[in-house]
Amino acid sequence: MKNGESDRFKGRGAEDERGIAKTCGRRDAREEGARFVNETFDDALARIGLLPAPPVTGEAGGVLYRGDGVRSTGWYWAWSLGREAVVASCDFTLLCSCEFSFDFHRYFAVRRERAGLLPPCEARAFLETRSRPAALLLPRGIRFAYTEVEYADEYCRANLGGGLTEVLGPVAAVLQATGERGAWRPEVVSLLKALEETARTHAGQTSRSGLSRASCASDELILRGSVDALMGQVLRMEGDRIGSVGRDDAFGIAAVVEHIRAHLDEPLRQEDFLALSRMGKTKFKSVFKAVMGKTAAGFVAETRIEHACQLLLDGSMAVTDVARACGYESPTSFSAAFRRRTGLSPRAWRRRARIAFSGDPQAFVRLAQGIKGMEREGGR
Repeated sequence: MKNGESDRFKGRGAEDERGIAKTCGRRDAREEGARFVNETFDDALARIGLLPAPPVTGEAGGVLYRGDGVRSTGWYWAWSLGREAVVASCDFTLLCSCEFSFDFHRYFAVRRERAGLLPPCEARAFLETRSRPAALLLPRGIRFAYTEVEYADEYCRANLGGGLTEVLGPVAAVLQATGERGAWRPEVVSLLKALEETARTHAGQTSRSGLSRASCASDELILRGSVDALMGQVLRMEGDRIGSVGRDDAFGIAAVVEHIRAHLDEPLRQEDFLALSRMGKTKFKSVFKAVMGKTAAGFVAETRIEHACQLLLDGSMAVTDVARACGYESPTSFSAAFRRRTGLSPRAWRRRARIAFSGDPQAFVRLAQGIKGMEREGGR
């Protein structure tokens, strides 16, 4: 054999070895992702009657859960990019009241909501900045149908050069403040819809043979690509909303927003806002409105009333206590502010309230109390 031919064969052998290593690496990543899904979701979903189904997703990985027909009916599907990100989609209905508990970890999520505890919307985002357990009582008959992508701290450090708060703090503050009213890029909605369609395809299969190898491979590429593409669109939204004010100033506003949310039951002073943002009075007013789309005073008033709505779901909490917890000095001033924002008195709103809240994951614990209170009230 000539030297040139020998070199070509050696080159092909090396390419084959690299191809085998790449295939094994992908298989290992899929298995790691499936293990992570099982560790994260199995116990929590089992409490509401969603149990792991026999594998039906072939080479695309992911785990499908189906209702047991006693506590729930429907499906929940989750796919994980290692331990960095999770794509979750579901459509299930509870057949009885169930206690649901879950351990929250630090993550940033973008969600499309069609039915559930949150009002339906094309897209919303929230940032969970601390790990903690949560629990709530879910009522019989409630339906959940949503698709979301959850990004862990590991994803940000591996791909964006910093932690969740460091990288996403400013844009998360803006998106959480504006909720579903935010100016979401159409690409974000399209990506969430495509992920939902992929999940429904897998949920509709009843055997492994239902999906061809080519279909599974294409779905895995779609999932991997969509996780990165969605984050890319979120970061572009940061440029759309806060790029003109500078990143340092945006972080200053994010610190103020976090301070406001954490101290709603206390007097909120402009001096504290200026110190946290490291800005003068005139600049702070201008930058806050540029980033948040409203004045600081308007944001405080709106956030206090949103918090009051959550607390009013607890039938055992007196209106005077709600007023105090939201930073109002008297029930009279609270009622007047509440009526201006909602068109109803606090008591009238409580009577009409349905299960819905703003998208803040920390509201899960309060919501659990609220559902129990509503059941005690019997709709009064």
